[in-house]
Amino acid sequence: MQARTEGLSLRTVREIVVLVIESWVINDGSPVPVSSETVLEALRSRINSGRLETWLTSSSGRSLAFVTNTERAMVMLLEEEGDPGEHALLATGPWGRGRAGYAVAGALPAVRT
Repeated sequence: MQARTEGLSLRTVREIVVLVIESWVINDGSPVPVSSETVLEALRSRINSGRLETWLTSSSGRSLAFVTNTERAMVMLLEEEGDPGEHALLATGPWGRGRAGYAVAGALPAVRT
């Protein structure tokens, strides 16, 4: 990095920060975006009614999938159609030992009673 900035003073180097606001809708026919405050309850409600797969679409065209069998979960982010995606697995419990994966922050606990 030093080679690139030789001869430049701090006055000539500028940093540009771009803030992108993205909204997400659940792909169930509703055009109403879900907020970060309500998406967890929406997922719990869908799981409790037997809908174990939820797809969300962002205002920028990205897709987010949440799939569970009520004991474990996977979240996958796709930038565009055909993208192989990035994913995170809830890697807890005896089935997760010794397997690669990522813990999902704020993962849903078992919701069925």
